[in-house]
Amino acid sequence: MPPRILNDTKKFLEDNDPISAFLSNKCDITHVKEDMVQSSTLFESFNDFYKGEKKINVKNFKKNLNKHDIDSRRKKNGVYYVGLKFKEYFQDDLDCDCKCHCNCDMDICDCKNSCECDCESER
Repeated sequence: MPPRILNDTKKFLEDNDPISAFLSNKCDITHVKEDMVQSSTLFESFNDFYKGEKKINVKNFKKNLNKHDIDSRRKKNGVYYVGLKFKEYFQDDLDCDCKCHCNCDMDICDCKNSCECDCESER
């Protein structure tokens, strides 16, 4: 198939299946039982990633993850999805505490610890 058709098909599928897009862009599905992400962290990261008009609730999120053979496991300190982990570059963004110098609350993390927003307010 021509590359253009493959790219267009991939974009169409991602636009219509945001959970698959999130998983392919932000997560590695390893199917290794030691690789786990807390369910609330994964869902919050998905919501940060997906800014679509149609909201996806936790129940549908879990159901869709099950379609990808990702199961959940209850532990003492919460529920975890098993067999996946965040991609390393995305994990760095989650761990980073970069803040905009002008306190405009703009979500801009490129791990350079500097503001790159267009905010005109004083420092």
